[in-house]
Parts: sequence; structure tokens; C-alpha cells
Amino acid sequence: MAKKCFVILGLIMICLFPASNVFAEVGEAHEWTHGDWSSRVLWEAKYALSQAADGYSSNTTGSGIYKKWYGDWDYVNSDATARDNAKIEGYDIMGPVGADGYGHYRGGECTYFVRLILYRATYWAFNDHYAMHNYPDSVYSETDNLESDPSNFQPGWMLLTPSNTHYAIAEKRETIDGVSGWWVIDSNWVGWPDYTYVIGKHFMSDSLLINHGYYGTPPVLGTYN
Repeated sequence: MAKKCFVILGLIMICLFPASNVFAEVGEAHEWTHGDWSSRVLWEAKYALSQAADGYSSNTTGSGIYKKWYGDWDYVNSDATARDNAKIEGYDIMGPVGADGYGHYRGGECTYFVRLILYRATYWAFNDHYAMHNYPDSVYSETDNLESDPSNFQPGWMLLTPSNTHYAIAEKRETIDGVSGWWVIDSNWVGWPDYTYVIGKHFMSDSLLINHGYYGTPPVLGTYN
């Protein structure tokens, strides 16, 4: 009996303190079965768009490279702890969140939204969480691990541009009608200027990314929760 208890305890310890970067913990709303850290961030971004977390939502418009999806649920307010902590870490910069009265849901400033995605992707499973580089200082002063060639970006990376002051999460690379680029999930882009601060998914061509000085970079570990 003592040997059996020891084996069971050992298995529990392995589950609680995984030795690799592959996750299978139970989170605040779901069991994690979505792979390593990049898959984790990517899944969280798709979950922000729609609870189905499949990269689409029930609110869409356009076609081809102009197709867009709007967030169709109140992702930000669904976890008050993450919402408030991400705001504190961002020097209280958040922006409007929740329903906008037009059938869309808002994610605040683009930087806040990405910070929240990184926070929620990790905080409930570990003592620390993913963050932007230079955490907690200026999010637009990235200097390390920056990739300027869009063909080398990876799903789950942050996309940022100091010149255009925008942040997004890379979702999927695709070539549509001969135009190569990335589908991204972000806030305060889709629907602008008619609808502001809305969570959405849209296509950014390689030429747009290059002309506006976008870089791609993976997140880093931030701090204790």
C-alpha cells in the first residue's frame, strides 16, 4: 500500500510541476491540451475572438483579403482578475472594453489586449506569466529578438510596429489571390474608425507589414502573478 501511495504522489507531482514546455493543466475555464507556449498564446487569442477558439466568430464581413471577424463575446470581462492585473501592469492603460452597443465586443487598447492575451495564456497555471519585452516598461521600445521578414514570423508571436504604434497576435500565414501575408487577431483595428477598440481578426499583407515597419517576436516570461 505504501508503495502504491508513493507512485500516486509521484504522478501528482509530475502533473503539478511539468518538466517540459508541454502543458496539460486545468485552467480557469478549460483543460489545457493545446501544445507548447506558442500554441498556448495562439489558442488564447482565438478564444478572445470567440469561445469556440477556432479562429473564427459569428460576426463577420467582407471576403478575400478584406474579410474580417469581430469578437462575438465579452472576453475581457469574463476574467476580472486577469483584466485588472493586466491593466495594473500596463500602468492603468486599458481603454474601453465590453459590448460597444453595435453587436461587437471591445478589447481596449491594442497593447492592453496583447498584454491580456499573454497574461491569460499562462497566469492560472504557473507562478509567472508571459509578457512583452522590456516588461514592464514601454511596449514600443522592443530591441531584442525582433524579426523583420514576415515570412519568418510564427503563429503565436507578437507583431508590433513602433512607427504605427500597433500590437497584434499572429494567427495564420496564408496566400490569398496571390497576396501573401498574415491573419492577425488584435484590438482597435477591425471596424475603425466607425467601431473602435473592437476585438477582431483581419489580414495584413507582407507589403503592409514591411512598409509600416512591423516586427515579429515571441513573448518572454514576465513576473510573478
